[in-house]
Amino acid sequence: MKTVATIEEFLIRLRALLDVLNAEGVEATNALRERIAASIDALEPRLEEWRESASESAGYVREVVEDHPWSAVATGAVAGMAVGCVAAVIASNFIPESDLASRAADYRNRAVRYSRPYVRRARKLANNYWPF
Repeated sequence: MKTVATIEEFLIRLRALLDVLNAEGVEATNALRERIAASIDALEPRLEEWRESASESAGYVREVVEDHPWSAVATGAVAGMAVGCVAAVIASNFIPESDLASRAADYRNRAVRYSRPYVRRARKLANNYWPF
């Protein structure tokens, strides 16, 4: 609903400008005043339509979520994964290729260093208890 608030603020500012222009009474501002008044008159019905449309959509979404809560959870999870994947692809475009390769190599080296003692123990145990 931030868009609606922003449009309302815009209309309030336009009305304030219109009042200032009326107070000045300069003839050059009359045309501008008329254009601003026409813009305000054209935006107000659209704003009301957007409010009605948003409330209808919210009511429909509420009904669907109440009727099928687990489907809504699954849909939210899938949408979150999709947004995350898109964000990762966009973010990877801003990382230099050499930096990405060095980070992958660092991660691989840390993973190998961390797992090496456990691999050695597992091999030793396997050699000691190997049945044949």
